[in-house]
Amino acid sequence: MDRRTEEQRLRGVIPITWGGEVREVPTLKRGASRVWKDAMASALQEVGTLQVGAVESLALAGNMAGDRMLDLVLEYDTTHVLGTREWVDENVDDTEVYQALRTFADVAYPFVSDLRGVLAEVRGMGLLGTVAAKPSALPDSTNGRSPSGASPRRKSTPV
Repeated sequence: MDRRTEEQRLRGVIPITWGGEVREVPTLKRGASRVWKDAMASALQEVGTLQVGAVESLALAGNMAGDRMLDLVLEYDTTHVLGTREWVDENVDDTEVYQALRTFADVAYPFVSDLRGVLAEVRGMGLLGTVAAKPSALPDSTNGRSPSGASPRRKSTPV
C-alpha cells in the first residue's frame, strides 16, 4: 500500500529511511517502471530457482537474495539519492533495504493492495472455490440437450 502523503505524491517522491535518515527518491515514470518491474520479475524467478539443501546453501541463498534486493533498490534509484553500493554496504542494514524494496513495489504496483482486499472479501464470503472450481455445482441444464449436444427425441403430441 502506497503510504506517501498527498504532497509527496504530487511531488513524485518516495520517502525512504536509509542509513538512519529519510531520503526522497523520485518515482519512476511508466516506461522506466516497466523496465524495473521486468528486472524484479527476473530477480524473483532467479532467487526462486535456488536449490537449498545444506546450511551453507541456505546462507548463500540468503546472501544472494539480499544482494538482488539491493540491486533492485539501486536500480529504482536512477538519481542516485541513495548512494553507491559501497556506501550502502557500510551504512545501511538489510531491514532498510527490504523496506525500501517493499515501498518501491507498493508504488510500482498500486493495484496489489486493492486486489488483496477484494480476495479477502471474496474469501470471507465463502465464494472462492465454489462454482468456478466445481462445475458439478452448476445446476443441471433444462434445455433438453444431451451432453453431446444432440436433441432428445420428442414424443409427438396430438394437436
